[in-house]
Amino acid sequence: MLSSGRAARDAEVERGDEVPAGVVQEETYPADDVEWKNLFLGTIVDQTPFRKVKLCIVQREDTLDAIADRYQLSTRELQLYNRLSEQVVEEGQILYIP
Repeated sequence: MLSSGRAARDAEVERGDEVPAGVVQEETYPADDVEWKNLFLGTIVDQTPFRKVKLCIVQREDTLDAIADRYQLSTRELQLYNRLSEQVVEEGQILYIP
């Protein structure tokens, strides 16, 4: 980004488009650069989508069926959402609840 800005300024100077002393010229950036800059600096807060996710820490006697019933989900939904291959959960395991 720095080298492309410098190259553009050098090209303007060669063409004779010099800016008078004391005048600040606004730099123009391609749309992609502006978008990445805004995402990095956080200037577009409202457009960044966030989702709230609940966490469940599996207790000693919990089963996948009990957790699914507690959160009104099917066991299959919990398996898919947490990428579980089996219905076995262990104490202390963290499950994401959609």
